[in-house]
Parts: sequence; structure tokens; C-alpha cells
Amino acid sequence: NDLIVFLADQSAPYFKPKVKVSLKNHSTLITSVVPGDYDGDSQMDVLLTYLPKNHVNDPCNMTILNRTFQDEPLIMDFNADLIPDIFGITNESNQPQILLG
Repeated sequence: NDLIVFLADQSAPYFKPKVKVSLKNHSTLITSVVPGDYDGDSQMDVLLTYLPKNHVNDPCNMTILNRTFQDEPLIMDFNADLIPDIFGITNESNQPQILLG
């Protein structure tokens, strides 16, 4: 399981691999990749969700958000600021949480 981000260029090859995230050593399955500007800096960010192949939470939490969601999070602009927000239930609580971008 690898995630490779290609960036556009004006010369051939027009799309060049710039970022590679390998999850082969973590025994995980990538479940979704959601691009968006989550921090409002006008640069594209990538939200990557994964599921451990043994269906047990990975103790080596790889999320920069420092949150582990119980299921797939929902991406919406809840506060209408044109920055994607993340909605879901984390392992820290049984109540839904909104992480504002």
C-alpha cells in the first residue's frame, strides 16, 4: 500500500511523483484519500484514512491530527469558511466531533 502524490510541471513528464507514503511495513489497508486545504494556507493537503488489516487499532497512530476515528470521517465545510472540516466519532469520545479546518 503506497500513496504517491504527483505534481504538475510544464515540461515532460508533465506529472512527476513528489511525495510517497508507504504503509507496507504497517500492515494496513488505505481506505480513502481526500484532498483539500484543511489548514487554510492555500496549499493542497491530503487526508489519508487507513484500516489495520487485523481490524485492531494500530498503536503506532500515524495521524497528524492526533485523532483516531471509529469509522470513516465525513468531510464538509460546516462553518462556511471555504476550508474543509472533518466530522466523525473519535476513539476519545462516543459523541460526534467536528475538527474545524
